[in-house]
Amino acid sequence: MTDLLNAPPSPSSEVLRASTPRFKLFSARSIVLATFVGSPLAGGYLLWRNSSRLGNTSRAWNELAVTALGTLGMLLFAATTDDSNALAKAFGHVSALIGVFIVAFYTGKTQTPAITAHTQAGGELESGWKSFGVAVAGLIAMMFVVFLLVAATTPSYEL
Repeated sequence: MTDLLNAPPSPSSEVLRASTPRFKLFSARSIVLATFVGSPLAGGYLLWRNSSRLGNTSRAWNELAVTALGTLGMLLFAATTDDSNALAKAFGHVSALIGVFIVAFYTGKTQTPAITAHTQAGGELESGWKSFGVAVAGLIAMMFVVFLLVAATTPSYEL
């Protein structure tokens, strides 16, 4: 039987508040949703924010660079694909989903344990609306780039 009088004292509320993380992280679900709606770059931005807040700045910049290159690769593939080739169009759609699956797998392996530890330590998660706003901003940026690509590659006709 444990001697309750000699038991170590429980941590006070000040100690618990001091050990609780003061920053918020984006959930893995929010990162994958931003990737699906916006682009790999939108998901990469959220990965970058989480890694930066966790103190992994070099990994954060690598995540942002890789997702930017992935997004650029998708755009270049879309710009160079022949619209009349149904197989190429199908591969374009599949490659976008592959990007989502890669970000989901990466997030699950690298960020989910840190997010879980963060929430178990009393840390909070960012609002899902913030991640959705990043996703919509990524979608608008992608649409703008596609518009510029179409405008640059479409021949102009004189009337």
